[in-house]
Amino acid sequence: MNELDTSEKRNQFLEDIYDVDQNIRKNRIQQENAHGYLSPEVRESYKIMMEEDLKNIQLISAYLDRFGYPRQPAFTNKAIHAPYIVIHHTSGNEYRKKYFPMLYESHRRGDFKSLAFFLGRMHDVEFGHFMSFENPYTETFEIEELTRALGLQAVMRDIDQQIEKEKD
Repeated sequence: MNELDTSEKRNQFLEDIYDVDQNIRKNRIQQENAHGYLSPEVRESYKIMMEEDLKNIQLISAYLDRFGYPRQPAFTNKAIHAPYIVIHHTSGNEYRKKYFPMLYESHRRGDFKSLAFFLGRMHDVEFGHFMSFENPYTETFEIEELTRALGLQAVMRDIDQQIEKEKD
C-alpha cells in the first residue's frame, strides 16, 4: 500500500481490482456457455474465481483501512464501485458489516448509488431470503426497512449527524 502515494495510483489500483473481479466472472460465464454448467471447466473457473475473490477482498480491506472509501472527483466511477463490488462478492456479512459505515457515507455524499442493492444482499446473507415490499415503494423506503431489519439505524443516524455538522 505504500506505493499508492497519489490519488492517480490509488484510482488505478481500484480500477485494476474491479477489472479482475469482472473479467473472472465473464470468463466463468464463457466457460459455462461453452462447456455446460456442471463441466470440469466451469468447476475450475469457479475455483479460480473464489481464489481471486479472496485476494481481492484482502486488498480492498487493506485499502479501505488505510485510505478510506474513494470519493469524487479524485476517483472514477469504476474506482468508487470497486470496493462495493468486491465486498458484494464475499460469501458472508463480515466485510459488509465492517464497511457499511463507509458505504453509507459514500451513498449520502452521492458517490455510491447501489446502497439498496447492497443492503438487499446483506439481508439475504443474514436471513436466507431477500426482503419483499409491496409496490409501489421508493428506494428510500427500501433502505429504511432494510437497515431497520439489519439493525443499522444507529450507524446511519451517527453518519447523518456527522454529515450535517460538516455542512454547518
